[in-house]
Amino acid sequence: MRSAAFSAIEAELTKGIGHGGTNGGPLFGEGNWHITALAHGVAQGTLGWISNDNFWTGFVSGVASHVSGHFAGQYIGGNDVGSYFARSAVGGYRW
Repeated sequence: MRSAAFSAIEAELTKGIGHGGTNGGPLFGEGNWHITALAHGVAQGTLGWISNDNFWTGFVSGVASHVSGHFAGQYIGGNDVGSYFARSAVGGYRW
């Protein structure tokens, strides 16, 4: 039950950072991807620390996921199914 609660909190927190801004955009604005990456890192690190894990492991994971997703969205183009899967595999949900 605790794992499910943490998963729900983590999902809503990351959704809020990524889509809690104006018109469903990033909370800190479109041009501030580096600040958004740090926010994801702090959120993931804090949740990891609360669940008795290492803060830095979660922090690095959150930052790396956002940064790789940001660049995958820019450099892996195309609207075919393979491109969608490639962007998702590299950095999460970046349609």
